[in-house]
Amino acid sequence: MELISILLLVFPLLGFLTIGLFQKQMNRNLSGVLASSFIFLNLVAAAFLFGFVTASNQTLEVPLFDWIKFADITIPFALTIDRVGTDATYSEWCGAADTPLFHRIYEGR
Repeated sequence: MELISILLLVFPLLGFLTIGLFQKQMNRNLSGVLASSFIFLNLVAAAFLFGFVTASNQTLEVPLFDWIKFADITIPFALTIDRVGTDATYSEWCGAADTPLFHRIYEGR
């Protein structure tokens, strides 16, 4: 699941870089097919993650790197995939260890 979550961000970037860097060498039809293919792969990955999260009724967090690291405080930059939607959020923002910021705002905490 972690790999698919990261690919969800990488597919559009790969499409942009491929078409942007090799635009002169390919014709219009090929660039259109490549752009559509990368967007379709992104759709498939998003649908697969949505199906997994909906079926398992759990939140999937994929830490990417430590955003802030100071003494005993560590705030990672992570992808959070839950039933609300697929969002790239700062995980554990504002000090909550178990819920991201938008959940605390929604629940009134």
